Amino acid sequence: MKCLLSYIFFVEILLFLPCAAARPASLPHAAHGPLAAPLLPAAARSEALALAAAPAAPHGQQRPQAPATPRLAPAAEAAAETTRLASAARATTSQHLALQAAYQQQRQVLLQTQARLRTAEQSRSQAWLAVAGLAAGLLLTLALSWWARRQLRQRAAREAQLRTRLATDLQAEVGTLLTRVSQQANQLSQRQPAPNPALDRLLGSSQAAAHTVRDLAWGIDAQADNTVGALLERMRSHLAHTAGAAGLQTELQADGLYSTLRLPAELRQYLYFIFKEAVANVLQHAARPTRIVVTLTHYSVANALMLGIEDDGQPTTAPARDGAGLHLMHERARALQGRLEVGRQPRGGFRVWLQVPF
Repeated sequence: MKCLLSYIFFVEILLFLPCAAARPASLPHAAHGPLAAPLLPAAARSEALALAAAPAAPHGQQRPQAPATPRLAPAAEAAAETTRLASAARATTSQHLALQAAYQQQRQVLLQTQARLRTAEQSRSQAWLAVAGLAAGLLLTLALSWWARRQLRQRAAREAQLRTRLATDLQAEVGTLLTRVSQQANQLSQRQPAPNPALDRLLGSSQAAAHTVRDLAWGIDAQADNTVGALLERMRSHLAHTAGAAGLQTELQADGLYSTLRLPAELRQYLYFIFKEAVANVLQHAARPTRIVVTLTHYSVANALMLGIEDDGQPTTAPARDGAGLHLMHERARALQGRLEVGRQPRGGFRVWLQVPF
């Protein structure tokens, strides 16, 4: 065994010189001395190692011989080794380039993901700012709405107190005075031995003034009965005391309303005042009227309340009625955000038509 190893070492020494002379200088291991590269070709080295590892033959027997392996020339083997190393270098370079490309791709994906995350974070921040702004605006709107409703309630309460006080003072002072004047005029009329036209006119005027004051106090008083039934009853009473006393037929119609329906104080007051002014115009300016028709209609689809006053006076060429009374009716209609129309009818007579939202 020791002899065989000595033989292999000796052969490698003998073959080193031609192999070193034929090895290219560009090989990576050529500059590191004779021990940095194998001295025998790979096939010869494998054969020698196999023989060294085989068990020794018994005494008197011959060691089995390994099969013969064709050996390459040293220059060809060096060229093959160079080709193999170049291929390995190219493969390593390709792998390195592929790893660099993959790294760049992953880095690009990471940068894009970070950019998307930053964009999403900015969008989230903007969304939170928008939500906070909307919440603040909503809170401000609610606060302003509450303050406005509170101011309206306080104003309505002050107005109601003022209306009640005015109605009470008007009824207590002026109404009482006019009632006293009417009573005295009635007593004087009864003591007269003969009819006195002047005294009768004084009595009628004082009674009309007292009735007007009572109507005015009822219209102003916020604590008065503000139902539709009370308004219709007040209209019938006025028609009876004015148009009925003058010999005219009167008719009051209500449609789409029930007697317990409550009306705002201002609407009740202005409806009644416009009605009274229209009846007064008929009595003062109509040409021989015989009939007055008053209609009060509620149209629920249009959310509107309509008041109409018509007479059957004879056709006349006189201009349409105008004056302070008509001006006041238009002012009260505008205060109710309504529309007032006044004019002659084709078949004769005069018509006052009022439409207000309700």
